Amino acid sequence: MIRTGRRALATVLIFAMCATFMGGCSDQKRAVDKIVFVSTRDGNPEIYMMNVDGSDQTRLTVTRDVDEARPSISPDGKRIVFCTDYEQLYKEAPISIMDIDGQNRTDLSLEGTNPVFSSDSKEIYYGTGDGIYRIRIDGTRKKCLTEADEAVVFSLSADGAQIAYLAKTDEREWELFMMNKDGSENRQIADLEAGSGDYRQGTAGYFDFSPDGDSIIFQCRHDPAKVPESGIYIISLDGADPFLIPDHPYSATKYAYFRPFFSSDGESIFFAQLGICRPGSYLIHSMTVEGLDQKEIASVEEDLTGKQRVDMSPDGETLVFASMGEENPVGSMNRGDYQLFTVGTDGEGLKQLTVDGNNYQPSYSRGS
Repeated sequence: MIRTGRRALATVLIFAMCATFMGGCSDQKRAVDKIVFVSTRDGNPEIYMMNVDGSDQTRLTVTRDVDEARPSISPDGKRIVFCTDYEQLYKEAPISIMDIDGQNRTDLSLEGTNPVFSSDSKEIYYGTGDGIYRIRIDGTRKKCLTEADEAVVFSLSADGAQIAYLAKTDEREWELFMMNKDGSENRQIADLEAGSGDYRQGTAGYFDFSPDGDSIIFQCRHDPAKVPESGIYIISLDGADPFLIPDHPYSATKYAYFRPFFSSDGESIFFAQLGICRPGSYLIHSMTVEGLDQKEIASVEEDLTGKQRVDMSPDGETLVFASMGEENPVGSMNRGDYQLFTVGTDGEGLKQLTVDGNNYQPSYSRGS
């Protein structure tokens, strides 16, 4: 899936960071050259890690009776947070944490969705059906930051100072909110109409902060009778009117836009176009923040049940994603195993990284 808060990247001063935060450049290298993912190659879903070129694929968990999912590496490169027994997109599940080598696994004794580390790697944020929470990595100081219905989709700004989240306000209405990382100054920033938060469809509820933290990009799904109003919105946090990049009208040959996120420099956006006549098939595209110069990056086959995650490398030059085998019938829910691929953000250099089993939910290490 196209996950949100994960592509806003800061410029790194290598020598200062190695000396001050990581205690050595070897640790820094470890923090930015890995992909963590889920694979069934040895039976049930387990967490694996590999180099960004697909080499040194290493199994980190060994739990025959537990299925791991949605792993994410801490900014300091020392730990991984993940879910267990994760059955569908954004369903609440037990959250655990372990060292980067798979050692010292700890159950945090809570359930949530979309767990991510704070910018200083000392805390974990997660969503639930009744709000957004924060907890220390040792499982102490749990705090509810805001109470909200179905608050399972959220995004952190690059500096970790702000949180944007989607909340259900009526039977089929959702609103986008933002607050400080401590839960203060909670406010609505966008009113989304019917269907915008239907995250179980796999094509809604995604948004992302710009690298500078000044704006948010999000998708809006209106009632089918108002399709021309649906599309990708970019809203400035200073209160200016949102800018709309409208969807193409639905037809047998057109697409709907979804899963938008910013490039690392904030000058472009990446998004998916869903083929209405080909369920489970879509194209990753890029375009400028003004909605110009659309370019196809990659074609993807998936079942939209939560296995997908498109992530950008820390240097902003590569995307990693999961896709089903192309030899299987289009529209089938069993088109073969998922494999992981990387492709340049310019659409060049497509490379398959995995071969055996189902491999999905890839995530780059961020660096500190």
